[in-house]
Amino acid sequence: MNRILIILATALACTFSAAGKKPNEPQAPEWVKMNPAVSGYYVGVGSASVSTKDYREKAKEKALADMTSDIELKIASQSLFERLDQNGDYSETYRNDIRSESSAWLEGYELADTYSDGKNYYVQYRLSKADFDRIRRERVKKATTIAGDYLHKGRAAHSAGRVLDAVELYVAGIKAIEPYGNERPEATVDGNTVNLASELIYSLTGLFSRLELIPTPEEVTVTPFQREVIPVKILVRSDGRPATGMKLKARFSNGDGNISVSDRTDADGSTDIIMREISAKPQHRDLVVSTDMDMASVFDTPATEALGKRIFSSLQPLYIPVNLEDNDLKAIIYTTDHDSSSLLRFLSGYFSSNYFDMVDQSCDADLNIIVSTRIRNGGIVHGQLYDMREYFTSCTVSIEDLNAPSHPEVARVTIDDFRTLSPVSTSATAARASAQREMFKRISKQLDKRLAEAKFARRTPSDSQPTDDETPDDDTPSDF
Repeated sequence: MNRILIILATALACTFSAAGKKPNEPQAPEWVKMNPAVSGYYVGVGSASVSTKDYREKAKEKALADMTSDIELKIASQSLFERLDQNGDYSETYRNDIRSESSAWLEGYELADTYSDGKNYYVQYRLSKADFDRIRRERVKKATTIAGDYLHKGRAAHSAGRVLDAVELYVAGIKAIEPYGNERPEATVDGNTVNLASELIYSLTGLFSRLELIPTPEEVTVTPFQREVIPVKILVRSDGRPATGMKLKARFSNGDGNISVSDRTDADGSTDIIMREISAKPQHRDLVVSTDMDMASVFDTPATEALGKRIFSSLQPLYIPVNLEDNDLKAIIYTTDHDSSSLLRFLSGYFSSNYFDMVDQSCDADLNIIVSTRIRNGGIVHGQLYDMREYFTSCTVSIEDLNAPSHPEVARVTIDDFRTLSPVSTSATAARASAQREMFKRISKQLDKRLAEAKFARRTPSDSQPTDDETPDDDTPSDF
């Protein structure tokens, strides 16, 4: 009896199922449920909701992406740069996006089938493996020809001393074969069969590994406060050849001064650097010279960008010693008022760091530095958040040469009524200290200009130290 009931229930279920199915509804093809394996073809399947804008195009994009993942199995996972590491000659590795490399081969594909169930749209594309291999060979051959031409032109540019042109040509050659790194493109160069990737990279790195900056003179000595113009000639060579059209930059390792560099190296590979207004301290510094190459627009693919960073980070600057004769000038600084303590402290540190040895006694000094400051209150400036008070600062800094007859003034800087603002809630002491700090920033720049033009007398041996019977005049003001 139970068995009869089970048979009847099964029959009823099948009857109701058949009754609920639409008689004309199409059956979904098997490739919608599972990607088909088609002999001789790469296959990609994609789908999109019919309610989506441009659903046909989106389904196609997904199908091609699916096909790309199939092709990836045929694309080597190592980029051309990694393949060069096989012999240990080139240790750097650079990974390319293999999906992008695979996408480069998507040409000649064809629509195989479509299907829609009213809710989703499905599409199938195929690419003949024979067509794929043919396209690949054609592209590799074309890229190899282009890269070989760039290699030849790059070597010619290097031989002519046009280093920057050679860089651009070698990098262009690398870019031409970069998508086909797994193919190990080869060409005949100077009668020898070579790996183009290897030759291009080694030629490029060789431009800089054998780059020389040769200075004349190799060391510079400067006399402080003599308004000297110091020329230095730099000869640039790459692999022993003059490098033309190269741009250099220069700076001091420490200390101040004015440096100008000629625009680019000439036909002999040389350029000039001019130093002026070199600060009297420190007594030793280096003129640091390096190449100035902005080539981001050349090294602009992931692999070449990494290669460029490696090359340029390995370049070492040239250090040219710049020695200053000991000026042996000692200075005393004081003020004629009681309103300049902050400014006096700033200026004392400035002179000590850049120009003179500071002393506490006039008898030891070669120079008097006199600072005169006046700060007056201004009005109230009303603001949306809070009110500000004006302060107007005037300052004069005078430097007298005590070793010269009649103690002449050799440098003088005056700034009148320099305006600063402080919140009205700030104490007068803090506001005045802030005003003096801002004054120092401005007046120190003017002092640099004056001292660059100044000349000082030198103390003679007879002037050096008083005897035991002599009592030096100490006219240091009591407020110092």
